[in-house]
Amino acid sequence: MRVVVCLAAMYLISSCARADYGENHPDSFFLSGGPQPGYAIKQVIDKEPPAVLVADDGSLCRTSTQRYRATALGKWIACIWTLPTLDSIELADHGSVTQ
Repeated sequence: MRVVVCLAAMYLISSCARADYGENHPDSFFLSGGPQPGYAIKQVIDKEPPAVLVADDGSLCRTSTQRYRATALGKWIACIWTLPTLDSIELADHGSVTQ
């Protein structure tokens, strides 16, 4: 009976922490659950004008233009990170939506 309870607990815990995608690096394999919002220190991998920094997990930091200009790619910064939003207008501009 104890074995069944332990196996059930392990199954439930592992199903809650499912990784959405994996990244291959030369010396490691990284599983991620996707963009994680909230206050954290993350590495900046891209910048979107006028003042949005993109973290290595895909989350966004909307910041001041001064901080945007001062932040170099690859730098680790503390920010309140948010989820990226889907812009339906951009989809319509590319002809994805028909009327």
